[in-house]
Amino acid sequence: MDSIEAFLSGGATRSTATRAAAIPDAPVEATSANDAGDSIAAFLSSAQPPQPEPQAEPESKEYGAGTFASDFGKKAAGSMVGGTLAIPKGAEDAAKVGARRALTGDLIDKSNVPSLKLFKLGTMYLQDALGIRSLKEQFQDKKDVGIAVDKALSSVSIPGTDALNNYGRKVQRDIEESISAEGKQRLKDSTPEGNIFKGEMSFGENPTVSGYALQAAGVFGSLAPVIISTVVTKNPNVGAAVGGGMAAGEGGQSAREYVAKLSHEQLMEASPYYREMINDGKISQDEAKSIITDRAASSAAALQGMVAFFGDRVTGKLVTGAYDDIIRKAAGSGTGAAARARRGAVVGTVAAGEEALQETTEGVAADLGVKSEVSSKEVGEDSFGNLVL
Repeated sequence: MDSIEAFLSGGATRSTATRAAAIPDAPVEATSANDAGDSIAAFLSSAQPPQPEPQAEPESKEYGAGTFASDFGKKAAGSMVGGTLAIPKGAEDAAKVGARRALTGDLIDKSNVPSLKLFKLGTMYLQDALGIRSLKEQFQDKKDVGIAVDKALSSVSIPGTDALNNYGRKVQRDIEESISAEGKQRLKDSTPEGNIFKGEMSFGENPTVSGYALQAAGVFGSLAPVIISTVVTKNPNVGAAVGGGMAAGEGGQSAREYVAKLSHEQLMEASPYYREMINDGKISQDEAKSIITDRAASSAAALQGMVAFFGDRVTGKLVTGAYDDIIRKAAGSGTGAAARARRGAVVGTVAAGEEALQETTEGVAADLGVKSEVSSKEVGEDSFGNLVL
């Protein structure tokens, strides 16, 4: 055993000495376990393929002209389709105002014809004097009739109007959903907000020219049916009727969405008629809310549609040339390109000013219609946005 150990020990010594002799000035050291581990780790490390370095995420693509043009067309098309298919529902909502007044007797009560009012009062007092129905009973009858009429009107609709309105809104949502992500963001960042009657004005979180151009596309889409119908028929009244119907549909829909968000407690506080119906205990909360919703939608549709009718009639006359003489006087004489440019500038300024005033007035009118049923509705809530766009 000693001889074997001596042999191994000598071999190890000779091996180390030989390596030292082969490499001049190399220190003579015994190989340790740590040195061997380091060598193996270095070998394995060199044998592994290089790991790729983390790459920075690519920057967002530029909003190109082609994408913008596509988004512009989609925004305009969505507004045109949704607004046009809402016309029948808007007309129905507005017509319910007259039907309600006729069926409940308000048409006579609120008439400006003295003879009609005297006849109604005389009939009531005569029934009271003859013991047929006391005045108190007659007033209660009138209230019950009003609720019965409202309940009936809120539950009926012209066949097809709801389906057409819902389909139009769905198509509009689908079209606008296909707008590029960058276009949607620019629209969101370029949405003007505020109530001008409270001094609130905001042009958006991060407004851009392209974002406002996309917003203008929506306005153009809602105006296109008015212009097209006027040009085709050469009758401003036809375009006014189309615009009035579209505005009535918009007003009725916005009223429904507003009332739908209100709870029972909020309606009890803000709607006297709702509170009266609930306290009488003759109808359920759902029925009462349905009545308030329908009445608010009818009032908003009628008022906004009326404002739009007269405003779009002015637009139609601009399109058909009814104001050409006035425009020529305002722009000055001349027949060259400069004169045509001046007339175009006058027409553009008048049209833009009229549209801004009309949109603002429409919004206020719709708010007043809702507020007539629910006092918590803020008048002019979106007035700055309507003024700008």
